[in-house]
Amino acid sequence: MTRNCRSAGLGKALMRELAIIARQRNLKRIDWTADADDKRLLQFYDELGGTRRPEKLFYRLDGNALLRLGEG
Repeated sequence: MTRNCRSAGLGKALMRELAIIARQRNLKRIDWTADADDKRLLQFYDELGGTRRPEKLFYRLDGNALLRLGEG
């Protein structure tokens, strides 16, 4: 999201729509990732009612590891 769009309510609107879709599909939760050093973003998610889950890890498979796994 570009800086000129921040604080325009777009992020909250997006998260609200995701919540609506989740409820329509009888889903029990929405999970996402966030940069741990982005204080403003973390505050935004906290204010939405999100719960930080420090026991969870985020994994990424890319580069040579992705190529190796895809070959097998």
